[in-house]
Amino acid sequence: MKNLLKMFILTCMLGMVWSCEYDDNDLWNKVEEIDQRVESLEKTVAKMNEDISSIQTIVDALNKGKVITNVEQLEDGYKLTFSDNSSVTLKNGENGENAPIIGVKVDEDGIYYWTQTINNLTNWILDDNGDNIPVTGSNGAAGVTPILGVDSEGYWTVDTGDGPSHILDSYGNRIKATGEKGDSFFSSVEETDTAVIITQSNGTVITIEKNAPLSVSFVDGDNRTIKVGTTAEFSLTSVNLDYCKVLEVTKGWNAELSYTQVRAISDVKIAITAPTTVTDANRNCEIRILVSDEAGNTRISKLHISCSDFELRTLTFEDNDFKANTYTLDYSNTTISKWSDLIDNPQYGGAMLYGDYSTAKYYWYDEGNTGLMHTVPYNYDAYCYWGGGHAISNYNTKNYSSYGDFNYQLTVYNDVASDEMNTTGGGHNGSNNFAMHFGYKDGSPWNGTEFLPAINFADGVARTIDHMYVNNSTYAINCYCNGNGLTAQIGPDDWVKLIAIGYDADAQKTGECEIYMCNGPDNIVSEWTKWDLSSLGNVVSIEFNVSGSSDNGYGFSQPAYFAYDDVCVRF
Repeated sequence: MKNLLKMFILTCMLGMVWSCEYDDNDLWNKVEEIDQRVESLEKTVAKMNEDISSIQTIVDALNKGKVITNVEQLEDGYKLTFSDNSSVTLKNGENGENAPIIGVKVDEDGIYYWTQTINNLTNWILDDNGDNIPVTGSNGAAGVTPILGVDSEGYWTVDTGDGPSHILDSYGNRIKATGEKGDSFFSSVEETDTAVIITQSNGTVITIEKNAPLSVSFVDGDNRTIKVGTTAEFSLTSVNLDYCKVLEVTKGWNAELSYTQVRAISDVKIAITAPTTVTDANRNCEIRILVSDEAGNTRISKLHISCSDFELRTLTFEDNDFKANTYTLDYSNTTISKWSDLIDNPQYGGAMLYGDYSTAKYYWYDEGNTGLMHTVPYNYDAYCYWGGGHAISNYNTKNYSSYGDFNYQLTVYNDVASDEMNTTGGGHNGSNNFAMHFGYKDGSPWNGTEFLPAINFADGVARTIDHMYVNNSTYAINCYCNGNGLTAQIGPDDWVKLIAIGYDADAQKTGECEIYMCNGPDNIVSEWTKWDLSSLGNVVSIEFNVSGSSDNGYGFSQPAYFAYDDVCVRF
């Protein structure tokens, strides 16, 4: 490739030499410069094809159920070793300027297919029949591996088995290769205790499990907290256990194991009792557990737990945490037996949020857990989401430009999602469901809102809501960045903030707390962010308002939306 490119460029240069005077040194300096650029481009192409091969190895490992046995951090990336002793190296870098990004994505049939991303637009790579190209063939056979190249004129090509063809942008134009920047199809590699999470430059996330060592651990993660003087039982994740025993526990605490054993140990639980009197010495507890496998290998696992003056219960909006009695929204003939039943479709104009305005009291209740509930308020002579409310949702995408108007008002921004509309993984910590707030009161004569949307304890008992996690909707981010017919985009001095207002059992205000969702164009919340609400003290209800600097002459003009999830209450 280098020689073809050099011949093409030199021919053009020599053609100019015949008709003008020239500096011989200058000419050869240009030749050397061209040689360096072509060499840089060759290295870029080689590294990109190496990345493509790595992607195929990763998908093959995923499809064949391999696990990662070792993760080695290199100076410029990671080396992953799989359970069959095969390995792959993922190197850091920045994709070459104007270069196509090759990646993979799961289609509706559950199979990974090759994709190409050009100018932030991701499309399937198609074969001559217009079909998607699988990363691996049927029954685990080898699939087609795209091979990138550059033609003699310096344009990107891809070969999917039928010879090189030009890669075209959305306008049908060939793409010039420069090779002046880095070279990676991977944006991040994250290692957890149980898995390696690989994020491609096209946004696709691949998670491969690790081969866990001999151990026990809390199913829901370490550093648990229980209330002073109480006993709580926790499930443990056990790996390769033939024997386990509590060796030592911090003074003042007690811990007892229970489990089922046929051959290997399973269904391990631990009952932990916190001290009745807390000191600096016993507030935090370490539990040492001796574990061994059938071969006699032994290890000491450590669990950590602490106690506080309260227990935290979390409203997650996840279906497996739904404890309320089944009820029916009569106006829309919808039976609610899990959180997802409360998700309206379409997002704007759906039967649950825009039903019979006089009786359509859309509501939800976290019965048997936090006790929090919400009912859409009566505003503008109607029970309707256009007057404000908290709707349950699972819609999410990172494509706020395409899904950034009122028709997608229940969509949360998710920077690790695909460009399509998704219904999984949009909540805090990758959960599915969350709540979407709409509503504001700005005191202007054009804003007739009487009642702000609120959450309250159904039993009327005042408690402290410790915190929740908040994120921006795609509708809000699109208007912050691009504006629309009702509002200008955010300027350097513009801001949008949320205001939480607490009320006690006598409907007296306990306080207010705020968090900025946007503070100029460079400070826009684009991920789930913890909002501490504990300063409001013991409350029976909390109202939420959205305020900001944008005013189109009719009051606050940015979308008054925000998503929230994982509301933690002190008991």
